[in-house]
Amino acid sequence: MHLNNKETKTATSRKRPLPYEQLVVDTANDSFDEDGDVFCTKKPNLSDSPAKGLAHDISKKRSPKILVEKDINQASENNTNSVPHSTKLTQHSSVKENFIFDNNDVVSHRSSKLGYLEKGDREGSNDSFDIPLTFTSAKNDVSDADSFDELCGDSPEVKYKEIFSGVDGFPSLNDSRLKKKFIIKEISHDDYTLTLTCTDNKDVECVVYLQGIWSETKVEVGMAIGIIGGKLWGGSDWLVNDEEGLAIANPDVLVPCTSIASSSWCTRKVIINDRFKMSIEPNKAMLIGCIMHELFQVAIQCPNPAQITHEWIFSRWRNDISSNVMESFVALTFSPRGFEAELKPYAEVIVTWVRNHIPNKGKVFSKALKMPTGNSIEEVHDIEENVWEPLLGIKGKIDATLLTTNKGVESLLEPLELKTGKSKQSFEHSSQVLLYCMMLSIRYNQPIRSGSLLYLKDGVTRTVTPKALDLKGILKQRNDLAFYFAKKDLSFPEPRNDPHFCGKCDQALTCSLLQVGYKSPASDAFKSFAEGYLNHLNESEIKYFQKWIGLINLEWNREIKSLRKLSSLWNEDPDTRESKGFCAAHMKFEGAVKKDSYYLLKFERPVNIPEGVFQPSVMCTVSSDTHSGILLSAIFASDCNSITIRYESSPKIMKCGKLYHIDVYNSFSTYVTTTGNVSNLMGSDELSTKHRKSIVRLEPPQKVESDRKNLPLAVQHILRTSSVNKEQEKAIISSLCVSDYSLIEGLPGTGKTCTIAVLVRCLVASGKSVLITSFTNSAVDNILVKLAETISEEKLLRLGNENAMRPEVKRLALGQKIRSENCEDVYKEMRSILKETPVVCCTCHNTSRDVLFSWRKFDICIVDEASMVLEPVMLSALATTSKFVLVGDANQLSPLVQDKEAREGGMGVSLFEKLSQFKQCVTSLVSQYRMNEQISRVSSELFYDSRMICVSEKVKTATIKPSAKEVSSAWETLVLSSKIDDSCVFIDTDSENNQACSLTSKVGSNVQNKGEAIIVDKLVKILIERGIQPEDIGVMCLYRKQVDYMRQILDCPSIEVNTVDQYQGRDKSVIIWSLVWTKNSGKKCELLTDHRRVNVALTRAKHKMIVVGCSKNSEVDNRLFKLNNFNLIHGAVLITILAVVAMILVGFSIYSCQKHKLSGTSSDGTRSSTKSSPATKTKGSSSEDSLKLGSKRNTKNLNKFPIGDLDVSQPLKPQENEEPVLDSYFA
Repeated sequence: MHLNNKETKTATSRKRPLPYEQLVVDTANDSFDEDGDVFCTKKPNLSDSPAKGLAHDISKKRSPKILVEKDINQASENNTNSVPHSTKLTQHSSVKENFIFDNNDVVSHRSSKLGYLEKGDREGSNDSFDIPLTFTSAKNDVSDADSFDELCGDSPEVKYKEIFSGVDGFPSLNDSRLKKKFIIKEISHDDYTLTLTCTDNKDVECVVYLQGIWSETKVEVGMAIGIIGGKLWGGSDWLVNDEEGLAIANPDVLVPCTSIASSSWCTRKVIINDRFKMSIEPNKAMLIGCIMHELFQVAIQCPNPAQITHEWIFSRWRNDISSNVMESFVALTFSPRGFEAELKPYAEVIVTWVRNHIPNKGKVFSKALKMPTGNSIEEVHDIEENVWEPLLGIKGKIDATLLTTNKGVESLLEPLELKTGKSKQSFEHSSQVLLYCMMLSIRYNQPIRSGSLLYLKDGVTRTVTPKALDLKGILKQRNDLAFYFAKKDLSFPEPRNDPHFCGKCDQALTCSLLQVGYKSPASDAFKSFAEGYLNHLNESEIKYFQKWIGLINLEWNREIKSLRKLSSLWNEDPDTRESKGFCAAHMKFEGAVKKDSYYLLKFERPVNIPEGVFQPSVMCTVSSDTHSGILLSAIFASDCNSITIRYESSPKIMKCGKLYHIDVYNSFSTYVTTTGNVSNLMGSDELSTKHRKSIVRLEPPQKVESDRKNLPLAVQHILRTSSVNKEQEKAIISSLCVSDYSLIEGLPGTGKTCTIAVLVRCLVASGKSVLITSFTNSAVDNILVKLAETISEEKLLRLGNENAMRPEVKRLALGQKIRSENCEDVYKEMRSILKETPVVCCTCHNTSRDVLFSWRKFDICIVDEASMVLEPVMLSALATTSKFVLVGDANQLSPLVQDKEAREGGMGVSLFEKLSQFKQCVTSLVSQYRMNEQISRVSSELFYDSRMICVSEKVKTATIKPSAKEVSSAWETLVLSSKIDDSCVFIDTDSENNQACSLTSKVGSNVQNKGEAIIVDKLVKILIERGIQPEDIGVMCLYRKQVDYMRQILDCPSIEVNTVDQYQGRDKSVIIWSLVWTKNSGKKCELLTDHRRVNVALTRAKHKMIVVGCSKNSEVDNRLFKLNNFNLIHGAVLITILAVVAMILVGFSIYSCQKHKLSGTSSDGTRSSTKSSPATKTKGSSSEDSLKLGSKRNTKNLNKFPIGDLDVSQPLKPQENEEPVLDSYFA
């Protein structure tokens, strides 16, 4: 309903509904307004309704009749807004169904059955809510004497179809006209009513009154609220109480059904579980439950239930399931033989239930027993059906969705929930099933029907029957949780008043830390419990917890705001989502293929999918036109026209040939494990206590004498025969003798990886176990490749996702090492590998996820790239050992922190940098083996006070060796030059004058520069043509979007294209660095202002460093400005090119821009002296001007060439009357 400014009323001026209880009221009482319109604060505007004859001045009518069941004498005669407490008024009408009409609105009625129009009565209508009713008759002659009561009594006949919601007193979830969504603008509350002033999607104001259980809903200004089946109040407002409608707070926040069900015990624990993931602890009951679920689901999908026997069940366990859970068996020291003994009673239940209830598809007259609901199963519709339901703001996976029939009259879908334990009356279990019942009602447009619980321990099947009171109570619980799920901050529900059971809770430590640290409201009993639970911590340690949880939450919320919201899946159409770069819309499902224990689902379309987005291992969702989030899984493979997704089962809900939409799913699981790491550090165990002394209290490490003579002979032999230098040997010995921790500062190219490899050899020779970890998979694999050269494969183990490993180390992964097929032998082999392999390697994040680290401890932990790992991320790795070695460089990449407040709070300071204050534990490596003198000098003087030196003359003078071939231009001469002074080259695109090289696009946090990409492509082609091997060329960008585009342009898998961050720890003979960012972006590039990132970029090249970018952008940045001056001071060549770039866009032209002379060129194409001859000088410029980055270029003469006329292999010839160009650059 649209209101003009004069009609709009605020919440304070509107007539509020009376309290909620059946009462009798004398309508002549002065406590009502003059027209007796108790329920309508805005008089219905009937003048434009289909029943035009009903229009009249309501204000002249006498009061409507009100049913009276109890006297009211509390109302004030002088105050029309005075409302007695604990009252309820119901409007009387002579018709059973009472509607109020306006231009476009249909008002709900008081029947438990919900009416909506027959399709034939909708003239040109759609499924939207705002459909005017069609009247078959109308009262045209209405006098002023007619009462409102009489008017309603003669209301026109309305054609509508009554659809029962399935539950008495509960609104239908499938009538779109009963659904409203608003944004809260103002809030007021009294004892019985929560009043919300809201606006709809057209910015029309209304008021929502929540009474009964809904009055306790937690809301905030700016929050969304959904109303289903509410009562229209006063023509524009809405009332929801215990009898009328539902209120869904934050409907776009999907709360897991399991969380809602378990919140009946402790809401606070549910929210803590959502924000803190503690270390993985093996749980036998949960493991058995997971296996039984899988066995049951496999059994009910068997086409012939008669085949299901005990032997069949055990066969499926041994052949299909056991290998996937064997690592957990090892952690629990639970042998497969012991498990099979426990499997027998469950197998009996599964066999009996499936044979009794699942029909045999191969028999025409197959009889099956009815379910307790009274229905018979026709077929298994789906297993583990993933349902995201934004109408109710819930999500969940249904164990089994069954298509059932009632004597063939009606077919409906029912949920079946499995429980591993013995049968019992559990509201938690029932709540979960009721949520699934509502989900299926919405997804399949059916009434809300009963569901079933099957207890596999004793075979009891219970029916869960939906009742309005239960359903509303569950949704109220959901609202309570949604308030906290929507916020990733430090607000939590209050703890239980009685802490009697809290001591056994697995979140007792975190819960107590939150209580003591943030002083949240709680009972005296719980406050006492929390303080006692933390008596092993001092004040500084609790403050450490507060600091890091606060910083992590800042960064977490910063990332949430920067990324696409999950709600876009149902609030935006697929084409809009694809235009934003994170959706592949209209993908045809080609089918599922079984591979090992999982399925590969392939989707294709003729149009290219968004480039570089849908990479292997990226999590994604699959949605249809009508349902969001049908699947959530990881991408297995992709190309320009197809995406293959790995899924644990074959989803029956998906149909071959149908179109689906695939969206990138943003997971925040790393934040949850990071907060859990901080909480784990606060434990009372011996290892946590020791680490807090070093990390929190910053107590100096214990001084230990390190002498080579005191080392084992085997270690001395390794040091003697390896090629380590004196610095590296000192670092190794210091780490071997460490008592607490040791730090190795490794400058770029100083052989950190080699030093780690030799250190690990020495530790293994000493009989020590080692955990090697790093922030990135590439760093872990680099070390493994080096270790594999000197250590046998039996002593090396790589953990983690095999898809993220380099091909040459995959053979060291756990799955690749298992050779046995027999279940018992697999257990023994895996136990031996996990328990006895001395060297285990994985990323820091993996240490908080892999079950191995819940039970195995190591003698020492080595963390590579420690300077770029967030301190709390590293804690899970350090928790596996009492000693650790951190290897890094505080002048290279630091932890990436996007939130400014978090950076200022110290989140970007790594543990390596923090512990570096204790100089006695730091050993520095300064002799570098990578860069020649010219490249090394840039970094050494900018970042290391000239400490970094070349290890030998050979390294010092090494340059590229291109083939001897005629060079056509001076700039090519410089790019291909073997002279040491030409090792650093800067190609200035001058994007201010060359729009082709300006920032092309910015999508989210990704930026792209197509012009620079084409320049890089030209450079690469020239280098390859002159004999430089593609494997020796590396291309580096700051942004992932540019990396993806560059890979597409180069189309050469042998050339590594990656971000600066991914290149840390790697090097190439030639590095081409595309800066991407240009002056037209309007602001500084934060990544370029980070001197650590610039340092990494400048130290990846061994022999030739080529930077492509806009010098004016670099002049803005202090570090790059210094770099440019430094190159000039030390004779490095600085090329200034007004770029000539062909944009790969239809309708663009190619610009040839005059370029300043940098040096003379001889007739054979070789460089002459820097002082150019007058004959080759460009008019109006000098060699001095050409070396000045900020100098003004001559851009008078611009020649336009159509793309088709461009010959990129030859320089442009000067146009007539144009000043000669020294040389030209084409892309």
